[in-house]
Amino acid sequence: MSLAPPVVPNPESFTLVAEGELVKEVAKPAKAKEDKASADELGPLPAKERTTLTTPVTELPDKEEITAAQAERKPIKGIPAVEFRARCDLIFEKYDKDKDEVLSFEELCCLMEAGGRRIEEYDAYASLCQRLDCDARVGLTRKDVYKLFEKAPQAVWEEVYRSINPLAQMVKKGADRLPDTFLERPITEFLFEDEEMSMQAQMLSEAMQLGRGLGSLYGLFLLSRRGKEELAEVVKASRKSQLCEEDKRERSRSDTASTASSDGSFHAEHVDDALEVDASAFEEISETFRAPPGLCDQWATLPLPLRPHLLSLLSSRRSRQRLRLVEQQSGAQLALDHVWNVLHISGSPASIWEAQQQLEVMEGFTVDISCAMWTELMRGRGNEDASPLCLSKVQEQVGHRVHVERDAWALRVFAPRSAEPQVTTLIRRLAARFASETLELPENADWNLIKKLQRSSLTLRVEPGRVELAGLKEEVQQAAKELTVRIVFGVVSVEVTFQSVDDLRAQLGLPETPQPKTSRAPPLAVPRPAGGSEFKDQVCYVCEDSSELRFG
Repeated sequence: MSLAPPVVPNPESFTLVAEGELVKEVAKPAKAKEDKASADELGPLPAKERTTLTTPVTELPDKEEITAAQAERKPIKGIPAVEFRARCDLIFEKYDKDKDEVLSFEELCCLMEAGGRRIEEYDAYASLCQRLDCDARVGLTRKDVYKLFEKAPQAVWEEVYRSINPLAQMVKKGADRLPDTFLERPITEFLFEDEEMSMQAQMLSEAMQLGRGLGSLYGLFLLSRRGKEELAEVVKASRKSQLCEEDKRERSRSDTASTASSDGSFHAEHVDDALEVDASAFEEISETFRAPPGLCDQWATLPLPLRPHLLSLLSSRRSRQRLRLVEQQSGAQLALDHVWNVLHISGSPASIWEAQQQLEVMEGFTVDISCAMWTELMRGRGNEDASPLCLSKVQEQVGHRVHVERDAWALRVFAPRSAEPQVTTLIRRLAARFASETLELPENADWNLIKKLQRSSLTLRVEPGRVELAGLKEEVQQAAKELTVRIVFGVVSVEVTFQSVDDLRAQLGLPETPQPKTSRAPPLAVPRPAGGSEFKDQVCYVCEDSSELRFG
């Protein structure tokens, strides 16, 4: 018996069954035949060049087919779609802490908290995943994050992006709205077809700059009808002096200085012709920028830049009360701009002038004084009757409210600027009555000598090795002589009444050669002297480190 498989004459007419399923035999694709170059006695020949065309040239259409351009992708969140996805990828990588390419519940909570939309419950997370068509058990993939921020509000998107981008956090937003006064276009920026009109606008701007230098209300006067002629003269004089200076500079640079006039007046007649200004020209340009009839003469707005001291007064706790008081007394309206440090005063010219005067009085001005006068004013605060000069007496002589500055030897007088020269003269006359003098003390000086000099009109500052006397000039000179005599002769208990040192020597019967009395050197920190209750508020003791000790 033969074990060879049976021979089937036509196997294609049969089917194959393997494990109970019908199997069709698939023929293997035949390998493409490669064109081989023919060879000769020198070797193989190169392959022939072939041109493969999808469509033969003879079958190409006569006209080019017009295909509609594909629509561009709309920007997402105000940026191109490519940049939006790139930013989303940065956010995804930032909050994917475990790097599993999926944002879990805890990671998504951190992301939403950065955007200001906190997720505290798992149900809210599951609801969000359901709206994004993702599995809450798995988390959010990159495509889900794209979809999340595409549907999220703009504010949430910006906050989340700022949390990962340091540069976005450093962007400082400006004011939402600038003051109306600074949005007005200056006159110099207007361009006219007529060159003469442009020149007049430039000259008017220069006159307004001069008016600001002389006073804010003077600038308003220059724009009024009465100020037209004065405006023309001021501009003419200013431009003439400017042209004179320019001509002098040019002549100094040139080598033809010998041909110039010796008096330096150059061509004055040409300058006068060039600067001939008519008051009607300013009337014409004022009509160009005039407000509605009756409004300019009755109402105006003046931006007033504030100095640091006045700005601190108007920005303090009582600023509203101060502004309200000025408004009630002047009749003007005040608006403080904290961004530009400017106070806008609105009202009639008279009310604006009155408000400016009250603001000047509120700010005041400072007058420097001597250290002796400042010390006497500070010492006489508690007992004004015993002091030769106190703050109330200064205010009576000056006629204005006065404040003693704590951080400087100066007085702040609350008065208008126009009264500054007169007030300064009066205060300096008062300061001339006071003086200070420093005396050196020997190391073996008896410190009980200083107790004899204590007077109600004198201030003593005791330091190691010296003593400083401050007060009225006559009192200081008398005390300096007395202290010198006591140190030289060692006189402690005797009352000193003398005209000269020789008279004192004759009165006490002392030898011509004085013998100084020795005593123990004082400690570094001088304690309260014996019987100090009768000397309180009259002597200032100072330690070695210059820290002042006040008794009483």
